Amino acid sequence: MKKNRVPKRSAKQSVVSASKALSQGVGTYLGQTLVSPLAAPVISMISSQLCDIADRQFSSLEAERAKSGITAAIDIFHERLNNGDKLRDDGFFTPRDEEVINSVRGRTKADKVFESMILTVKNDAEERKAKYIGKLFANLCFNKTVAPIHINSHIKTAGELSYNDLCYLYVFRNASLFEFPDVGTLSDFPAIVAKTEIFELMKLGFIASKKEGPQPTWFGSIDIRELQVQGYGLALYELMELEGFSALEAYEVMQPLGGKFKSPYFQQQVDRIGELEELVTLSDEQKIELDRLVANVNDSFSMCVKIAEDRVKEKRAASTRSES
Repeated sequence: MKKNRVPKRSAKQSVVSASKALSQGVGTYLGQTLVSPLAAPVISMISSQLCDIADRQFSSLEAERAKSGITAAIDIFHERLNNGDKLRDDGFFTPRDEEVINSVRGRTKADKVFESMILTVKNDAEERKAKYIGKLFANLCFNKTVAPIHINSHIKTAGELSYNDLCYLYVFRNASLFEFPDVGTLSDFPAIVAKTEIFELMKLGFIASKKEGPQPTWFGSIDIRELQVQGYGLALYELMELEGFSALEAYEVMQPLGGKFKSPYFQQQVDRIGELEELVTLSDEQKIELDRLVANVNDSFSMCVKIAEDRVKEKRAASTRSES
């Protein structure tokens, strides 16, 4: 006698299910989060794209990446609108007359860039980047100094950066909170890879040496102790809100270069985290200790970064007021 078997789901059924689940889940979150009448253009933009997503084929991983990017954008819209910030009113959310043909609602520039953001994060294997690209898009929806025609370029550039690149932006933006040895003579492979990655960011103009004179012309001449984030790198740091980055993940990326936290308090806790993570098995007490240490380092260090950022922003605002 044959046993009753549950029919296997085809690959096509799985991707359709993932797409619909993504659309429904984000739709629910949207309805619960954005309730302000001022959010109407954003709600219309996201709702339109969710209808399109439901008809697409997203794998479960692609759906998770897209969800991370979209919900991060929704959170930024919610926070900034509640703080009294105004969405850009330069036609970004308004369809052109010629695009409203046999349609209740034409496609706006915002619709097109939002779609580009979703496709960027869904196709990126480094899913940890997704939420920062979502934040970038949302913050650009409030920033009229960036022309609509250039917003896609910012999304594309952010998508091409690796997660390590974001870590370097975080570290060298907050260089005063870290310390590095003289790594000019380091020649082991991990150090060479790290310095090469940093040098690529320097060639893009995102990071530069504070030393006077010509910039380094090859990775071996970089003095890690003298680097700072500048120009476009600083703009991306702020628009992607990288100040909320995980300090421990940034620390891990800097390990080949011997980077450490300048604060003995943080460094002692990080060393203890390393000891616990090297253990094959952890007791319940050790698991609790590890979770507590990780949360404490990330939260406490984020507070230090925020304080430093607030000081910079206040100094910048004071400079602007004096000029005017």
